[in-house]
Amino acid sequence: MPETVPVSDWASVALDIQQEASEATRFTVLGAAWTRALAQHLGAAQVTLAWRRRGDLKLVAAAPLRPGQFSAARRRALLLAMDEACDQQVTLASSDADPRSEESAHIVLAQQALARRFEARGVLVVSVPLPHERNTVGALNLVWTGDAARSLAARQESLLAMLERHATTMTQSLRLARAAERPWPARMRHRLRYAPRDHRRRLMAGAGLALVATLALLTPFERHLNLDARLQGAIERQVAAPDDGSLAEVHVRPGDRVRAGAVLATLTDRELRLERDRLLSELAQHQGRVDAAMAVGDRTELSIAQSLIAQTQAQLARHETRLSEARVRAPIDGVVLDGEIWQLEGTPVTRGQALFTLAPEHAYRVVIDIDEAARSRLAAGSEGILRIQGIAAGALPFSIDRISPVAVERESAVVFEAHARLRSQHPDLRAGMRGIAQVRTEPASLLGRWTERVRQRLLLVWWRWQP
Repeated sequence: MPETVPVSDWASVALDIQQEASEATRFTVLGAAWTRALAQHLGAAQVTLAWRRRGDLKLVAAAPLRPGQFSAARRRALLLAMDEACDQQVTLASSDADPRSEESAHIVLAQQALARRFEARGVLVVSVPLPHERNTVGALNLVWTGDAARSLAARQESLLAMLERHATTMTQSLRLARAAERPWPARMRHRLRYAPRDHRRRLMAGAGLALVATLALLTPFERHLNLDARLQGAIERQVAAPDDGSLAEVHVRPGDRVRAGAVLATLTDRELRLERDRLLSELAQHQGRVDAAMAVGDRTELSIAQSLIAQTQAQLARHETRLSEARVRAPIDGVVLDGEIWQLEGTPVTRGQALFTLAPEHAYRVVIDIDEAARSRLAAGSEGILRIQGIAAGALPFSIDRISPVAVERESAVVFEAHARLRSQHPDLRAGMRGIAQVRTEPASLLGRWTERVRQRLLLVWWRWQP
């Protein structure tokens, strides 16, 4: 606490600290706000809060550092100092700035050990237990160094009295915040533990809980299976490279809509163009030979020249066809599914190599991956809803048409593929999208769900040992 704050104003300071900390409602937030306010208003170098969990003190808040930023040695020293105060159920203080503090009637060895860890002259360590009824639910540790420690050493008694009163008030707030965050089983155990010791009342409460638990375990509930699903086109067409060559340019990406005849990619045609120019030159030469033969009336030369012209024209027509095929075109209207070859521009491709996969728009089927455990619970006709990732399409109803009897291995798991049909369409759907299929199965109780895998394993063991 700063020297400018007189003893008479400590009550108002405590009230300010409590008001700042009480703005938080959650347990951890309240603890952090309390330690931060204490450090700010009292000028402490370190304030640490610990709470008892399963019999042991655990650090929950600290200022200015967080509990996770303490070293293991400092954390242990802090917990030992607070345990020392909790075991004696009294506020302990140790100060090397005031020799009288060493004459305490209580054990302060852990406080002194913690003070030595700060390696500074003039250290005041105070550990305040947080009482509740006859027990302690936590502890508060404060450390001052330098001038602040020497100033407070002379006012140690009034400081400890103020901290004890303030800690008693804040302990109630911390307990309420902690109790509000407990799960309902813990709250129920707490109420039963501190209820009046009436055996009939406890038996009735236990019987009621047992009845509710039994009904919850045995009552059948609607059951859903969440399975991975993806959209496929009802018809998928692959577009392959028409000839050997190099990939000059890719015009589409996966997800693009294309029309029939649209250019998807272009292959390099430089050599084909050079060959076509050469054939055109030969065709002109042969035409000159025809004209010369006709001028002199040489029928033999004319026949040879005309046959060469026919041969050259056939070769030229074949090269024109190959030039037109250098532009890979879409065979149907649809959406590009695969074709990440835009990264391979300039690389060679071989004749027949698959370049793109196209699927028509608004004609999809749902493919669902079913694991081995869920295979027995589904059949043709099972219904469910599909949720697609990345679009706000909502829940799309579907029904399963067939389940493949052959398992396939996918991503280190063995699954069966189920083909389903959507009952409604959505304009944002595209083949290749993925989502979650929620399939309804027969109602089952919680007990049946939890013991299903155990029953299946026992059944397999029984089949193995059956004669």
